Amino acid sequence: MIIHSTGKGFKPAIALILILFALAQIILAFYGPVSLTRTPSLMVAPFSHAGAGLNTDEAEELTRGIEAAYASAGSSSVKPQRLVEEYLMPTDRSLSDISDRASALELARELGVLRLVQPVLSSWDGELSLYLWLYDTVEGRQIASQSFKASSLDGLIRSLTGPEFAEAFDIPVAGLTPFDYSFFLFLGLEILLAFLLLRPKPCGLFNQSLIILGVTLYLFAFFFARNANMDYVQRFVAHGGELKMAGDTARQQLEAALRFLPLLVLNLGLYLFPGGSRHQLFAGKKLVPGRAIRSNPPAGGISASIPAAVEGVVRHTPGLLAAWLSGLLYTLALPSLFKLQGIPVLSFVALIPLFLFCRRASRGEAAAAVMAFASLQVMLINFWHSTYSYVSLPFTVLLSLAQWFIFLPVLVWILRRPGRSWIFLVPSAWVVFDWLRGMGFLAYPWGMLGTSLYSWTVFIQAASLTGVWGISWLVIAFNAVIAELLSAREHRRSLLAGAAALLLIPLSFGVLTLVFAPEPEESITVLLVQHNRDPRKHDYAESLDALLALSEDGLVQASEEGKTVDLVAWPETAFVPDIRFWMRPGNQGRPRRKLAERMLSAVDSWDTWLVTGSSDHTRLPKEGDTDYPEISHNSTYLITPDGEIESIYHKIKLVPFTEYFPFKEELPAVYEQLDKFDVTDWTPGSESLLHRQPKAPFTTPICFEDIMPGHVRRFVAEGTRLIVNVSNDYWSLSPVEGMQHGVNGLFRAVENRVPLVRSTTSGLTLAADPWGRVLETLTFYEEGFLLAELPTAPPGKTMYTRFGDWFPLLLSIIILVSSVKRLSIRSLFVTLKRHDV
Repeated sequence: MIIHSTGKGFKPAIALILILFALAQIILAFYGPVSLTRTPSLMVAPFSHAGAGLNTDEAEELTRGIEAAYASAGSSSVKPQRLVEEYLMPTDRSLSDISDRASALELARELGVLRLVQPVLSSWDGELSLYLWLYDTVEGRQIASQSFKASSLDGLIRSLTGPEFAEAFDIPVAGLTPFDYSFFLFLGLEILLAFLLLRPKPCGLFNQSLIILGVTLYLFAFFFARNANMDYVQRFVAHGGELKMAGDTARQQLEAALRFLPLLVLNLGLYLFPGGSRHQLFAGKKLVPGRAIRSNPPAGGISASIPAAVEGVVRHTPGLLAAWLSGLLYTLALPSLFKLQGIPVLSFVALIPLFLFCRRASRGEAAAAVMAFASLQVMLINFWHSTYSYVSLPFTVLLSLAQWFIFLPVLVWILRRPGRSWIFLVPSAWVVFDWLRGMGFLAYPWGMLGTSLYSWTVFIQAASLTGVWGISWLVIAFNAVIAELLSAREHRRSLLAGAAALLLIPLSFGVLTLVFAPEPEESITVLLVQHNRDPRKHDYAESLDALLALSEDGLVQASEEGKTVDLVAWPETAFVPDIRFWMRPGNQGRPRRKLAERMLSAVDSWDTWLVTGSSDHTRLPKEGDTDYPEISHNSTYLITPDGEIESIYHKIKLVPFTEYFPFKEELPAVYEQLDKFDVTDWTPGSESLLHRQPKAPFTTPICFEDIMPGHVRRFVAEGTRLIVNVSNDYWSLSPVEGMQHGVNGLFRAVENRVPLVRSTTSGLTLAADPWGRVLETLTFYEEGFLLAELPTAPPGKTMYTRFGDWFPLLLSIIILVSSVKRLSIRSLFVTLKRHDV
């Protein structure tokens, strides 16, 4: 969109308004009710409780109550004593060594905690009195204090949730967070735009880029405000005060709107009305010479008039609006905020607006449209990362947009190619891009368009040949064919035939596959347990109680129905303590040892196999050494009917930045920042281990390992006859993440013709047969169990299991050959022209 100066005084007026708005935002950022603040970290110091008549368990309960009160108030990020104790254990220290305020302040500074709470508890005449002093650990000075009284411990803890607590300790800390710097960058660019408007040269692309940046930052701030719902995570996460946690989601979202929307409205007005008049709406639309459809009167009736009508729509539709429409349709096709199950049919039209615009736009405008599309769908699809950890959403957005920025020139170059070769090359390049996104340390192949068709069982059977990559290719190619059909004046029948083939071929293959599917020779019965608890929120003993109760109820039901349960499956980290470590001889009598003994004893009484998510350590301490080992793994244990550990699988594909950072020595500064947020430091496993249950050897992809086709396929090639995904998606606080995750993993069953079950903390718990037909599911965020009787995998291996990701590899070769050939022909023409041949 090019800005014209047809309206006298229009551009200087807009420039002045932009500068005034930007300056007002800068002032409000430091003064007033919406000024920028940080959330300081805080820890509660140990306190004496004997004089008040409390035992150790009651003192720990009061400590947790104090920590919860500060976390719930939203003014502090709490480092709980449990994590402090784990920090001290390898150094032969304990919280019991902290005897006074001076030593507590010293420890707080060592941990990088900014505030210290010093409790003093006393009892007089049957009444408990709790005094809380809040200290600044840097300066060592007292900031605030308050006292609370009650006749019982429960009453004292309840008193901490009253308004007096928030009034006494809600003390904001002025300061800037990393996101605030991006906000000031946005304001600086707005001021720069204001000065550019005073020049005669057009600055339409700069304004478009600013709109894309502003919308992305606004959506980020809007969704990041959901961390107000993370009170349980705040108790377990401490940081150096470099983030602002939302005390109230609605308020933070309102602040985000006040900061970004006024300026974005001005930018959009400048974009949509470049001449300053409503009569010049879209007047600056730029079509590349030679790319516009000729406007000769149609001679072929209604069919021939379609291209002319499409040209009119494209000519009068701004590129950003076309891109955002595609981004919204793309999002709606997948499970989303708007519709949990998604609207699969939209995947066949989602990209048409983007394709139509980019085919006729300049290189710069096409690039802006692609990035507008990418940023919108990345934010809308991945919004739930805001409640995983404080670094999850920022890293996901930055990683995804960086990947799109790399793919951008390739996609724009292909989209603007003359002729019709783009119809094949665009879906091919897109699939290769999705394939590459799933490789290496930064692997994150989420939100692929083909996964939106999970419920079209007949259509997706082609995944057994090509993997999910083939399904995505078919859908994107259909979009490309229809886009070309809408604008073509010649050879329209061949395009219609191509569109029909893209639908009929996979449908025919799917019908034949399902009609001639072999009858299963036998079945396997799996009891899936969904206990609706998060180990970061709920006490380990409470979680174990729920797991055992649900498992025993499921076994009773199976007995009543005359079924024999072959395997009980618990979710990821359902039983957090390292079973192997705590069962060592040196740990008798310790609380977590008792939990492990109780769990193994229960399995012994069931007379069936159990697979559970847990943790494991490969560098175990010597006998009698109870310090935590240094190398830990996110793991699954297979427990025999005798209550013995049969095998342990270590998660290989860890979530980048939130579970694992491999460059500690190469990038120590980055690792130090991650460590401030207590990001889990798992070690990736190295063995593709199969759990050998007698009836069916199975693999347990943990969490998002099941979204990686090649990773799961390797296990099936080695003999897996059942896929058991264990996952914890409770933290997302939204069924959208669980639904997106579940339908993505569902394709692993189709690709490999192996039955799939998912045991999750809160959904999507499901059972599916080898053809991807969902047999049963459980409701999100509810306790329950699912007794699933699954047909065993048919004999033989699918083409995908045998040859893996052959399809995107073939597409890569074709794209490379096509590019080299085109460049060679162009070089030949240049040489001939230079020699006047």
